[in-house]
Amino acid sequence: MIPMDSRDLLVACISTALGATINYGLLFNPAWLFRLRTPQMLERNLGRTRAGWVLGSTGTALILLGVYLAFSPMFQSGPNAKNGIPQPAADIQPLNLLVPQQVVSSHPKIAGPISKL
Repeated sequence: MIPMDSRDLLVACISTALGATINYGLLFNPAWLFRLRTPQMLERNLGRTRAGWVLGSTGTALILLGVYLAFSPMFQSGPNAKNGIPQPAADIQPLNLLVPQQVVSSHPKIAGPISKL
């Protein structure tokens, strides 16, 4: 799997949460949602039913955007993909946190490898 930037995952979570909040507000408690400024403006200009459709499609689009951002690295194709299966880039090394690694000291008084956890 291609490594993902944590900012991408944060944007994906926020987008999905906002979309879910909008859709929750439409499905279970429209009075709560229509007290906000933007839905009130949409309701004045379009009417309550059309404003609900606009907000519902916006919420669904935000959820789909969040899902796409969260899972898009799995479906990427490009120079590193083989048969549609993404491969990690050659310069990215796996992060082994549980395996001790050897570090060679460059300090003149300390010679030889140093064990690092």
